[in-house]
Amino acid sequence: SLYTSRFEPGFVIISHYISRIIQSPTVHFFLVSSVVVLLKYRLFIKNLYSPILAWLLYVMVFIPVLDSNQLRSGIATLFVLYVIMKRDDIKGFLFFPTILAMLFHYLGIIIFLLNLQKRLLFFILGIASIVFFGYYMDSILLMLNSEVLPLKIFISSSNDYGMANIFSSVHIVQYCIIILGLMNWNKLSLNQRRGLFLIFLGSFLYILLAYNPSIAHRIREISLLGIFP
Repeated sequence: SLYTSRFEPGFVIISHYISRIIQSPTVHFFLVSSVVVLLKYRLFIKNLYSPILAWLLYVMVFIPVLDSNQLRSGIATLFVLYVIMKRDDIKGFLFFPTILAMLFHYLGIIIFLLNLQKRLLFFILGIASIVFFGYYMDSILLMLNSEVLPLKIFISSSNDYGMANIFSSVHIVQYCIIILGLMNWNKLSLNQRRGLFLIFLGSFLYILLAYNPSIAHRIREISLLGIFP
């Protein structure tokens, strides 16, 4: 299954074994998505000051995009929400949440970038690396041996969509959230700052990777989860 699928290993593994028990793809999707949504609901209830209001917002805005459509992203964002919602409990380099998220969607690497909030040099290097790989990803992947075919096809950067619109109304609103957050930076808790930094990362990478909208839009969508803290 790993060698015949374009999806990430974690998603392939759970899909492979669940499909042995549940034959219906519809039931299979509904079961996995429901578990993910319930786990996210628990995170909201335990960690937010206004969990019901926040959850209603998530149901209206994010469930249609993630958990009801992009199931791999829906699973990966469970770990994103965990990192930005766990108040000040999470310490260290966020290595394991990053790996777990990337097992289900490679854009889970955005968790790793949260480490760069207080490390300007590493942040600049990280952004430069993303831009470099975004431009040259296809050429690099073509040089890989055919034995890693699943890797080549699930992170292919090719697309036919032209350019992302950095002046869209949604992105302008996101930019305004960043400005308002920075104006109140000293009043924010650690996880609130982490959420704001995630929103900033999404906007920044959206602009830098506008030439590759298939990646830019997904990063921006995930980064907006930073509003919940």
